Amino acid sequence: MRSKSITYSVVVTVIFFGISFIGCMFPIDLELNLLAGWGVFLWKTLPAVTVDWTSVLTAIVALGVFAVGLHRFCRWFYAPRDDSSSRGRTWKFAWSSAMVWSIVLMFTAGIAMIGVTHQLVWLCTMKTPFLYNTFDEVYARRDSRDHLQQIGLATHNYHDEYGTFPAGGMFDDAGRSMHSWATQLLPYLEDKKAAKIYGQIATDVPWNDPRNAAAFEQQLSWLLNPAIEMKEHVYDEPIHFDAEQRALAHYAGNVLFLRPNRPLAIQEITDGTSNTIIAGEVKAKFRPWGDPTNVRDLKLGINKSPHGFGSPSSGVAQFLYADGSVRIVNDNIAVEVLQADATPSGGEDVSDY
Repeated sequence: MRSKSITYSVVVTVIFFGISFIGCMFPIDLELNLLAGWGVFLWKTLPAVTVDWTSVLTAIVALGVFAVGLHRFCRWFYAPRDDSSSRGRTWKFAWSSAMVWSIVLMFTAGIAMIGVTHQLVWLCTMKTPFLYNTFDEVYARRDSRDHLQQIGLATHNYHDEYGTFPAGGMFDDAGRSMHSWATQLLPYLEDKKAAKIYGQIATDVPWNDPRNAAAFEQQLSWLLNPAIEMKEHVYDEPIHFDAEQRALAHYAGNVLFLRPNRPLAIQEITDGTSNTIIAGEVKAKFRPWGDPTNVRDLKLGINKSPHGFGSPSSGVAQFLYADGSVRIVNDNIAVEVLQADATPSGGEDVSDY
Protein backbone atom coordinates (compact mmCIF):
# COMPACT_ATOMS: atom_id res chain seq x y z
CA MET A 1 0.00 0.00 0.00
CA ARG A 2 2.83 2.34 0.93
CA SER A 3 4.68 1.59 -2.30
CA LYS A 4 1.55 2.53 -4.26
CA SER A 5 1.38 5.87 -2.43
CA ILE A 6 5.03 6.54 -3.20
CA THR A 7 4.51 5.61 -6.85
CA TYR A 8 1.49 7.90 -7.04
CA SER A 9 3.48 10.79 -5.54
CA VAL A 10 6.33 10.25 -8.00
CA VAL A 11 3.92 10.19 -10.96
CA VAL A 12 2.21 13.40 -9.82
CA THR A 13 5.60 15.10 -9.34
CA VAL A 14 6.81 14.02 -12.80
CA ILE A 15 3.58 15.24 -14.41
CA PHE A 16 3.85 18.58 -12.58
CA PHE A 17 7.42 19.23 -13.70
CA GLY A 18 6.67 17.90 -17.18
CA ILE A 19 3.83 20.35 -17.59
CA SER A 20 6.02 23.13 -16.20
CA PHE A 21 8.81 22.23 -18.62
CA ILE A 22 6.68 22.43 -21.76
CA GLY A 23 5.23 25.75 -20.67
CA CYS A 24 1.67 24.70 -19.76
CA MET A 25 1.62 26.44 -16.37
CA PHE A 26 -1.76 28.08 -16.86
CA PRO A 27 -3.91 25.40 -15.12
CA ILE A 28 -1.49 25.25 -12.19
CA ASP A 29 -1.23 29.03 -11.98
CA LEU A 30 -5.02 29.26 -12.01
CA GLU A 31 -5.37 26.87 -9.07
CA LEU A 32 -2.63 28.57 -7.07
CA ASN A 33 -4.10 32.01 -7.72
CA LEU A 34 -7.58 30.89 -6.69
CA LEU A 35 -6.27 29.33 -3.48
CA ALA A 36 -3.67 31.87 -2.42
CA GLY A 37 -4.03 34.81 -4.78
CA TRP A 38 -6.14 36.78 -2.34
CA GLY A 39 -3.40 36.50 0.27
CA VAL A 40 -0.76 37.81 -2.15
CA PHE A 41 -3.13 40.60 -3.18
CA LEU A 42 -3.69 41.65 0.44
CA TRP A 43 0.03 41.45 1.18
CA LYS A 44 0.78 43.85 -1.67
CA THR A 45 -2.25 46.11 -1.25
CA LEU A 46 -2.75 46.59 2.49
CA PRO A 47 0.48 48.58 3.06
CA ALA A 48 -0.78 51.15 0.54
CA VAL A 49 -4.28 51.38 2.02
CA THR A 50 -5.13 54.49 4.06
CA VAL A 51 -7.98 54.31 6.58
CA ASP A 52 -10.36 57.22 7.17
CA TRP A 53 -11.13 56.53 10.80
CA THR A 54 -13.84 59.22 10.91
CA SER A 55 -15.73 57.41 8.16
CA VAL A 56 -15.20 54.07 9.87
CA LEU A 57 -16.55 55.41 13.17
CA THR A 58 -19.52 57.00 11.39
CA ALA A 59 -20.30 53.70 9.68
CA ILE A 60 -20.12 51.78 12.97
CA VAL A 61 -22.44 54.26 14.71
CA ALA A 62 -24.87 54.21 11.77
CA LEU A 63 -24.87 50.41 11.77
CA GLY A 64 -25.49 50.37 15.52
CA VAL A 65 -28.39 52.83 15.25
CA PHE A 66 -29.85 50.76 12.43
CA ALA A 67 -29.50 47.56 14.47
CA VAL A 68 -31.20 49.09 17.53
CA GLY A 69 -33.99 50.55 15.42
CA LEU A 70 -34.53 47.25 13.62
CA HIS A 71 -34.58 45.34 16.90
CA ARG A 72 -37.14 47.70 18.48
CA PHE A 73 -39.36 47.56 15.40
CA CYS A 74 -39.23 43.77 15.28
CA ARG A 75 -40.02 43.53 19.00
CA TRP A 76 -43.06 45.80 18.52
CA PHE A 77 -44.20 43.90 15.45
CA TYR A 78 -43.66 40.51 17.11
CA ALA A 79 -45.15 41.55 20.45
CA PRO A 80 -48.03 39.36 21.74
CA ARG A 81 -51.56 40.48 20.96
CA ASP A 82 -54.73 40.05 22.97
CA ASP A 83 -55.28 36.49 21.85
CA SER A 84 -53.86 33.88 24.14
CA SER A 85 -52.05 32.04 21.34
CA SER A 86 -49.41 34.79 21.03
CA ARG A 87 -48.63 35.11 24.70
CA GLY A 88 -45.12 34.29 25.83
CA ARG A 89 -43.39 34.93 22.52
CA THR A 90 -40.58 37.52 22.45
CA TRP A 91 -38.37 38.80 19.64
CA LYS A 92 -34.77 37.88 20.51
CA PHE A 93 -31.78 40.17 20.02
CA ALA A 94 -29.90 37.32 18.30
CA TRP A 95 -32.52 37.38 15.56
CA SER A 96 -31.99 41.11 15.05
CA SER A 97 -28.22 40.57 14.90
CA ALA A 98 -28.66 37.82 12.31
CA MET A 99 -30.87 40.09 10.21
CA VAL A 100 -28.38 42.97 10.39
CA TRP A 101 -25.45 40.77 9.37
CA SER A 102 -27.52 39.20 6.57
CA ILE A 103 -28.34 42.66 5.21
CA VAL A 104 -24.67 43.71 5.42
CA LEU A 105 -23.55 40.52 3.63
CA MET A 106 -26.17 40.94 0.90
CA PHE A 107 -25.12 44.56 0.42
CA THR A 108 -21.45 43.53 0.20
CA ALA A 109 -22.27 40.65 -2.16
CA GLY A 110 -24.22 43.04 -4.36
CA ILE A 111 -21.27 45.41 -4.63
CA ALA A 112 -18.97 42.44 -5.37
CA MET A 113 -21.30 41.15 -8.10
CA ILE A 114 -21.41 44.60 -9.69
CA GLY A 115 -17.59 44.67 -9.66
CA VAL A 116 -17.31 41.15 -11.12
CA THR A 117 -19.86 41.96 -13.83
CA HIS A 118 -18.00 45.14 -14.70
CA GLN A 119 -14.69 43.26 -14.98
CA LEU A 120 -16.22 40.49 -17.10
CA VAL A 121 -17.71 43.04 -19.49
CA TRP A 122 -14.35 44.79 -19.67
CA LEU A 123 -12.49 41.51 -20.34
CA CYS A 124 -14.93 40.57 -23.10
CA THR A 125 -14.83 43.95 -24.84
CA MET A 126 -11.20 45.03 -24.45
CA LYS A 127 -8.80 44.85 -27.38
CA THR A 128 -6.13 43.00 -25.43
CA PRO A 129 -6.71 39.21 -25.36
CA PHE A 130 -7.65 37.88 -21.92
CA LEU A 131 -5.31 34.90 -22.18
CA TYR A 132 -2.10 34.44 -24.10
CA ASN A 133 -1.22 31.04 -25.41
CA THR A 134 2.32 30.21 -24.30
CA PHE A 135 2.74 27.90 -27.26
CA ASP A 136 1.85 30.71 -29.69
CA GLU A 137 4.68 32.83 -28.32
CA VAL A 138 7.13 29.94 -28.50
CA TYR A 139 6.13 29.15 -32.09
CA ALA A 140 6.34 32.84 -33.03
CA ARG A 141 9.89 33.04 -31.70
CA ARG A 142 10.80 29.86 -33.56
CA ASP A 143 9.37 31.22 -36.82
CA SER A 144 11.23 34.49 -36.32
CA ARG A 145 14.44 32.51 -35.88
CA ASP A 146 13.69 30.66 -39.13
CA HIS A 147 13.20 33.99 -40.94
CA LEU A 148 16.56 35.26 -39.72
CA GLN A 149 18.17 32.00 -40.82
CA GLN A 150 16.67 32.52 -44.29
CA ILE A 151 18.26 35.96 -44.37
CA GLY A 152 21.56 34.42 -43.28
CA LEU A 153 21.43 31.78 -46.00
CA ALA A 154 20.67 34.42 -48.62
CA THR A 155 23.58 36.62 -47.50
CA HIS A 156 25.99 33.68 -47.85
CA ASN A 157 24.53 32.76 -51.25
CA TYR A 158 25.09 36.38 -52.28
CA HIS A 159 28.66 36.21 -50.96
CA ASP A 160 29.32 33.02 -52.91
CA GLU A 161 28.45 34.85 -56.13
CA TYR A 162 29.98 38.29 -55.55
CA GLY A 163 32.67 37.64 -52.96
CA THR A 164 31.09 40.11 -50.56
CA PHE A 165 27.98 40.50 -48.47
CA PRO A 166 25.44 43.03 -49.79
CA ALA A 167 25.85 46.68 -48.93
CA GLY A 168 23.48 47.97 -46.29
CA GLY A 169 22.05 50.47 -48.75
CA MET A 170 22.86 51.59 -52.26
CA PHE A 171 23.05 55.31 -53.11
CA ASP A 172 23.95 56.90 -56.44
CA ASP A 173 26.45 59.73 -57.00
CA ALA A 174 23.68 62.29 -56.54
CA GLY A 175 22.92 60.87 -53.10
CA ARG A 176 19.59 59.34 -54.12
CA SER A 177 18.44 56.28 -52.17
CA MET A 178 18.56 53.40 -54.62
CA HIS A 179 18.03 49.97 -53.04
CA SER A 180 18.25 48.08 -49.76
CA TRP A 181 20.13 45.03 -48.56
CA ALA A 182 16.83 43.10 -48.58
CA THR A 183 16.25 43.94 -52.25
CA GLN A 184 19.73 42.68 -53.12
CA LEU A 185 18.98 39.37 -51.38
CA LEU A 186 15.72 38.64 -53.24
CA PRO A 187 17.28 36.43 -55.98
CA TYR A 188 19.21 34.41 -53.40
CA LEU A 189 16.29 33.24 -51.29
CA GLU A 190 14.56 29.90 -51.67
CA ASP A 191 11.38 31.82 -52.37
CA LYS A 192 9.74 32.00 -55.80
CA LYS A 193 7.72 35.04 -54.79
CA ALA A 194 10.90 36.92 -53.87
CA ALA A 195 12.47 36.13 -57.22
CA LYS A 196 9.30 37.25 -58.99
CA ILE A 197 9.23 40.54 -57.08
CA TYR A 198 12.89 41.16 -57.91
CA GLY A 199 12.03 40.81 -61.58
CA GLN A 200 9.49 43.63 -61.18
CA ILE A 201 12.01 46.07 -59.68
CA ALA A 202 13.73 48.66 -61.84
CA THR A 203 17.14 48.69 -60.17
CA ASP A 204 18.37 51.63 -62.24
CA VAL A 205 15.95 54.03 -60.54
CA PRO A 206 15.38 54.75 -56.82
CA TRP A 207 13.34 52.31 -54.81
CA ASN A 208 10.61 54.91 -54.20
CA ASP A 209 10.24 55.75 -57.88
CA PRO A 210 6.62 55.30 -59.06
CA ARG A 211 7.78 52.54 -61.39
CA ASN A 212 8.73 50.45 -58.35
CA ALA A 213 5.60 51.14 -56.31
CA ALA A 214 3.85 47.86 -57.15
CA ALA A 215 6.88 45.76 -56.20
CA PHE A 216 7.50 47.37 -52.83
CA GLU A 217 3.84 47.20 -51.84
CA GLN A 218 4.14 43.41 -51.63
CA GLN A 219 4.82 41.80 -48.27
CA LEU A 220 7.61 39.28 -47.78
CA SER A 221 6.81 36.64 -45.16
CA TRP A 222 10.47 36.17 -44.19
CA LEU A 223 10.64 39.84 -43.18
CA LEU A 224 7.60 39.67 -40.90
CA ASN A 225 7.93 38.68 -37.26
CA PRO A 226 4.96 36.54 -36.11
CA ALA A 227 5.49 37.74 -32.54
CA ILE A 228 4.71 41.30 -33.65
CA GLU A 229 1.67 40.25 -35.65
CA MET A 230 0.42 38.28 -32.64
CA LYS A 231 0.53 41.48 -30.55
CA GLU A 232 -0.76 43.85 -33.22
CA HIS A 233 -3.41 45.13 -30.77
CA VAL A 234 -0.79 46.86 -28.60
CA TYR A 235 0.72 48.89 -31.45
CA ASP A 236 -0.28 52.47 -32.12
CA GLU A 237 1.78 52.54 -35.32
CA PRO A 238 1.49 50.61 -38.60
CA ILE A 239 3.14 47.20 -38.58
CA HIS A 240 2.39 46.05 -42.14
CA PHE A 241 2.36 49.10 -44.45
CA ASP A 242 3.51 52.70 -44.19
CA ALA A 243 1.49 55.77 -45.24
CA GLU A 244 2.43 55.16 -48.90
CA GLN A 245 1.29 51.52 -48.60
CA ARG A 246 4.82 50.18 -48.89
CA ALA A 247 5.35 46.87 -47.08
CA LEU A 248 7.29 47.11 -43.82
CA ALA A 249 10.05 44.89 -42.42
CA HIS A 250 10.28 43.64 -38.84
CA TYR A 251 14.04 43.14 -39.14
CA ALA A 252 16.85 45.63 -39.69
CA GLY A 253 20.51 45.39 -40.58
CA ASN A 254 23.47 46.17 -38.35
CA VAL A 255 24.72 49.52 -39.65
CA LEU A 256 28.36 48.57 -38.96
CA PHE A 257 28.07 45.37 -41.00
CA LEU A 258 25.60 46.27 -43.76
CA ARG A 259 27.28 49.56 -44.59
CA PRO A 260 26.01 52.03 -47.23
CA ASN A 261 27.73 51.50 -50.59
CA ARG A 262 30.46 49.45 -48.88
CA PRO A 263 30.05 45.68 -49.31
CA LEU A 264 31.97 43.62 -46.79
CA ALA A 265 33.98 40.50 -47.65
CA ILE A 266 34.14 37.61 -45.22
CA GLN A 267 37.92 37.90 -44.92
CA GLU A 268 37.44 41.42 -43.56
CA ILE A 269 35.59 40.05 -40.54
CA THR A 270 38.69 39.74 -38.40
CA ASP A 271 36.66 39.54 -35.18
CA GLY A 272 35.23 36.25 -36.39
CA THR A 273 31.92 35.49 -38.07
CA SER A 274 30.56 33.97 -34.87
CA ASN A 275 31.19 37.27 -33.07
CA THR A 276 29.63 39.64 -35.61
CA ILE A 277 25.96 40.53 -36.02
CA ILE A 278 24.41 40.98 -39.47
CA ALA A 279 20.80 41.80 -38.61
CA GLY A 280 18.20 41.47 -35.88
CA GLU A 281 14.64 41.91 -34.73
CA VAL A 282 13.07 45.33 -34.29
CA LYS A 283 9.80 46.13 -32.56
CA ALA A 284 9.03 49.76 -33.42
CA LYS A 285 9.55 52.48 -36.05
CA PHE A 286 9.45 49.90 -38.83
CA ARG A 287 10.83 50.85 -42.24
CA PRO A 288 9.83 49.44 -45.64
CA TRP A 289 11.93 46.47 -46.67
CA GLY A 290 12.93 48.34 -49.83
CA ASP A 291 14.27 51.34 -47.90
CA PRO A 292 18.11 51.54 -48.11
CA THR A 293 18.15 53.13 -44.64
CA ASN A 294 16.65 50.05 -42.94
CA VAL A 295 19.69 49.62 -40.70
CA ARG A 296 20.15 50.36 -36.99
CA ASP A 297 22.93 51.01 -34.53
CA LEU A 298 23.49 48.50 -31.75
CA LYS A 299 24.87 51.20 -29.48
CA LEU A 300 21.21 52.08 -28.77
CA GLY A 301 20.96 48.78 -26.91
CA ILE A 302 18.26 46.12 -27.01
CA ASN A 303 14.68 47.04 -26.13
CA LYS A 304 15.99 50.42 -24.97
CA SER A 305 14.99 52.69 -27.86
CA PRO A 306 12.22 52.54 -30.51
CA HIS A 307 14.93 53.30 -33.06
CA GLY A 308 17.12 50.42 -31.91
CA PHE A 309 16.81 46.66 -31.97
CA GLY A 310 14.25 44.84 -29.86
CA SER A 311 11.55 42.21 -29.69
CA PRO A 312 7.97 41.89 -28.35
CA SER A 313 9.32 39.01 -26.25
CA SER A 314 10.22 40.77 -23.03
CA GLY A 315 13.87 40.88 -22.06
CA VAL A 316 15.42 39.45 -25.22
CA ALA A 317 15.82 39.81 -28.98
CA GLN A 318 17.08 37.48 -31.71
CA PHE A 319 20.05 38.28 -33.93
CA LEU A 320 21.60 36.80 -37.05
CA TYR A 321 25.38 36.37 -36.88
CA ALA A 322 27.77 36.27 -39.81
CA ASP A 323 28.34 32.54 -39.39
CA GLY A 324 24.64 31.99 -40.15
CA SER A 325 23.62 31.23 -36.59
CA VAL A 326 20.69 32.90 -34.84
CA ARG A 327 21.00 33.64 -31.15
CA ILE A 328 18.79 35.03 -28.42
CA VAL A 329 20.50 37.99 -26.76
CA ASN A 330 19.39 39.31 -23.38
CA ASP A 331 18.65 43.03 -23.30
CA ASN A 332 20.77 43.50 -20.16
CA ILE A 333 23.90 42.42 -22.02
CA ALA A 334 26.95 44.56 -21.29
CA VAL A 335 27.25 47.48 -23.71
CA GLU A 336 30.88 46.55 -24.40
CA VAL A 337 29.92 43.02 -25.51
CA LEU A 338 27.11 44.30 -27.72
CA GLN A 339 29.41 46.85 -29.33
CA ALA A 340 32.02 44.14 -29.86
CA ASP A 341 29.44 41.99 -31.64
CA ALA A 342 28.44 44.97 -33.79
CA THR A 343 31.88 45.56 -35.28
CA PRO A 344 33.29 43.12 -37.86
CA SER A 345 36.89 44.20 -37.30
CA GLY A 346 36.99 46.19 -34.09
CA GLY A 347 39.61 43.97 -32.51
CA GLU A 348 37.66 43.59 -29.27
CA ASP A 349 38.28 40.50 -27.18
CA VAL A 350 34.82 39.47 -25.95
CA SER A 351 36.39 37.19 -23.34
CA ASP A 352 37.63 40.30 -21.52
CA TYR A 353 34.06 41.38 -20.72
